[in-house]
Amino acid sequence: MKRILTIASAIIMLGFGGAVLAQTIGTLANGYVEEGNLVRSGNIIQTITMSNRGQDAGACRAACNSNSDCNAYTYQQTAPNSKPQCVLRLIALPRGAKRDHGYAQAVSGTKLSYIPNVHGMTPYVGRAMNGGDIARTLKSSNADPIGCSDSCSRDANCTGFTYAPRDIRAGRQAAQCTIYAKNGQLTSRQQAGYLSGTKGQISKPVIKPKVKPVTRPSARPTISPQRRPVIERKSDLQINIPDTNKGAQGNEGEQFPGEMLSPDADDEGQNQGQDNASGDQQFPGEMLTPETN
Repeated sequence: MKRILTIASAIIMLGFGGAVLAQTIGTLANGYVEEGNLVRSGNIIQTITMSNRGQDAGACRAACNSNSDCNAYTYQQTAPNSKPQCVLRLIALPRGAKRDHGYAQAVSGTKLSYIPNVHGMTPYVGRAMNGGDIARTLKSSNADPIGCSDSCSRDANCTGFTYAPRDIRAGRQAAQCTIYAKNGQLTSRQQAGYLSGTKGQISKPVIKPKVKPVTRPSARPTISPQRRPVIERKSDLQINIPDTNKGAQGNEGEQFPGEMLSPDADDEGQNQGQDNASGDQQFPGEMLTPETN
């Protein structure tokens, strides 16, 4: 009787173990969607042989973090006594992903950023979608949440998806992927193992670089030169010099001030009237040449 109870307890524990494993698939840990006992396929960037047999999947995940091109990893061990390998992959393809792989141990994970960056969808870890228009429901035989996101991204009519883990109590004998033609409402309560997504990347705020404004010199006001008043100079004023000969000569022959008349050899006084009458004016200071006999 005790033996039967022990066997029954072991079966129950295995059942709970499977349920726990199913709940960890699709959860988020360290920025990765955990995929559990899955061998992921995709372009290989690097294969690392772990030198220490005690190294676990966390060391492989750290190697993927240090490589900017890595989007998914698989920690795998062919036999219990063999050195494990860490496979870094560029992409996470659902085709070729296996859980019946034959390895002694396998753990895989895909970066959560892979869903918006490659599939163009906004992920919601641990959230289900209620309502909406369901286009179709797919059975996920490999229990691959990334495969569900990939199916929606390739369908032009898909607006969102929900990956639901295996749950016998809910009537799901296997994990399933629901494709929506019109999205419903996301549940506010977290549910272990669920992963949903809607099309459209997470919008990131555009940060404009700070540019210092170019300071231009302000235009100086135009200052018109002040005009000085024009002062008329009295250089053009004429000075009238009284003519001493005006009484004897009438209005003729005004002499320039200081003009000198040449003396006459005979009689300066008698011939002055005749000389002035003839209108012959001598240049001031001019000397006449005496006649010779």
